[in-house]
Amino acid sequence: VSQSRYEDCIYDCILYTKHRDASEIDFVERILVKKGIEYKKFSYGSYEENHYQYSLQKAKFVIWLGSHESQGFAFQECLARNIPILVCDATVIRMGLQLIRQVVLLPIFYHLCMFHQAE
Repeated sequence: VSQSRYEDCIYDCILYTKHRDASEIDFVERILVKKGIEYKKFSYGSYEENHYQYSLQKAKFVIWLGSHESQGFAFQECLARNIPILVCDATVIRMGLQLIRQVVLLPIFYHLCMFHQAE
């Protein structure tokens, strides 16, 4: 990522969430605040596409807190813009009352460029 791209940034980071427990999201937000990292949060299904597109142009990196599905359009937009993405894998997720374990957010990239914390 070029230095000139960073000069236009108004956010350090975008926090993108999809189907994650509120306690996990709060945990990440507390770290960002404690470290003084300016961020803009987008939650799946509750944002306008033009705001997301604009914010991607103005952020240095993305923290991705998703669930178990493969990457979607919002993730592909990050890749297309060459924005660094920190994907936080979910080892345990909930779908309603059902508990699902051992999931991988981005199975296509998993073994190539992700780290995974053992249970």
